[in-house]
Amino acid sequence: MRYRMLFVFLLMLTPTLKADTLIFLKQDSEPKFMPNGSGLCDQVYRLLANELAKSNINTRIDSNFYPLKRVLKKLEFGEGDVFCGAGDNPQRRKKYVFSALPVYLVSNVIMSHIEEKTDPGSLENIAQKELVIGALYGSNSSKWLMSQTGVKVSDNHHSLDKVSALIASQKALKYFYYHDLGLNYYVKKNALPLKLWPTKYLTVPQWLLINANVSSELIDAINQAMSRLERSEALLKIQQQFLL
Repeated sequence: MRYRMLFVFLLMLTPTLKADTLIFLKQDSEPKFMPNGSGLCDQVYRLLANELAKSNINTRIDSNFYPLKRVLKKLEFGEGDVFCGAGDNPQRRKKYVFSALPVYLVSNVIMSHIEEKTDPGSLENIAQKELVIGALYGSNSSKWLMSQTGVKVSDNHHSLDKVSALIASQKALKYFYYHDLGLNYYVKKNALPLKLWPTKYLTVPQWLLINANVSSELIDAINQAMSRLERSEALLKIQQQFLL
């Protein structure tokens, strides 16, 4: 009996981070999240969950796919705890905790027909040659490109599927500007005669967003787990599947 009480006492003194299950949220955005679970962030979630399990931390991946605005609301109101693949801005900093390390970097590049000979090159070159560059309406990519002096932007495009088909048909639009994660995926998925040019115009880190009510101990555990995944190059192997 005395030994049993001693064992229970020692167990109580043993530090543990076991807590309520951390819920990982998914966005309706391919190839970040895919129906078959092969997306960039799908794979990150599985690796992160395995790392956290080593510290006795329970996790669950919400099987639903949500629009980004709903993902952010669910995080804000405690209906989820972790979201993979978010850009940084001051407004989000007020509501959420950002991971210590970015999960991956996206770079804005230009897509054209595979037979296009004129390399758009630098922004200065694009302006000098008066090349018209397509962009997705309302996207951050479009807003940034339109802010560049002398660059002509056609931003009345609403669908990557439609704009890819448009460029493949070699009618009206020659170039389209978007991030490499999306464009690389679409070129491979649709098997269209398209290519991406090598110039990276803007590179933006993408982070884990964490519910602000998650304890500091759990946030530290998430950051430590991500650091281990980076050092082991496990994250790099995932990134190389999707990014240029």
